[in-house]
Amino acid sequence: MSFVLLAAVAALLAWFMWTDLAEYRAFKSLTRTEDRLCVLRRWTLRSFLAFLGSSLVVLLLLGRLDSLIHMPAEFRSLSERLSGFLPGHGSQGVGSGFLVGFGAAMVGGAVAGAIIAGMLARRKKGRPSLPTDIEPLLPRNKDERLWTALLGANAGPGEEIFFRLMLPLLLVAVTGNPILAFALAAMIFGLLHLYQGWFGVVVTSLAGLFFTVVYLATGNIWIAALIHALMNLNTLWLRPLLSQRFAD
Repeated sequence: MSFVLLAAVAALLAWFMWTDLAEYRAFKSLTRTEDRLCVLRRWTLRSFLAFLGSSLVVLLLLGRLDSLIHMPAEFRSLSERLSGFLPGHGSQGVGSGFLVGFGAAMVGGAVAGAIIAGMLARRKKGRPSLPTDIEPLLPRNKDERLWTALLGANAGPGEEIFFRLMLPLLLVAVTGNPILAFALAAMIFGLLHLYQGWFGVVVTSLAGLFFTVVYLATGNIWIAALIHALMNLNTLWLRPLLSQRFAD
């Protein structure tokens, strides 16, 4: 069954990536808020169904819904090796210092990045150029900020359960190698962001490896999902909001 489900998941990913590329090209030319909101709503619903919905279906068919709470046996060896890197992990759970430190670093980075971006925008009289092609996604008003926030937050649990749990479970069943399974899942995660350009593929592949380490080190897919959602909110909501304030 794993081979059949993996083939179905591969077909879903190919369709999603092809559709994303075509729609993102069209999205760049949209100027009216109503048109942009329509696309953002469609993307939010589609990503929810494609990633979270399909993951739950596959896990149900595999009889592995318990992996949403418990670390799968296939990953435990890797998890035990990585868990030592987090202070306080183990019988006492994830160290609060790790989560507090990460949150503080993210907020601090957002504020610093927003100040710099705002100053550059003021100097150049517009948005500064970005290394990845995500500028069209950045919200332009209050209504768009709401839907980009929902899109980013939705990707946290959906993409983490898909790319750090369900897909590695299928890949390890086929390859027998959990390290290879997670590496392939991170690469596929990066390729799914091809609409951002090849630099975006590299950046998101590295982000996928980071989320993999977080998941395995904490033993909790929901912590990885939370961090993923917060990072997306930082990029698509907090930093643009602060940048606009500093640019005015």
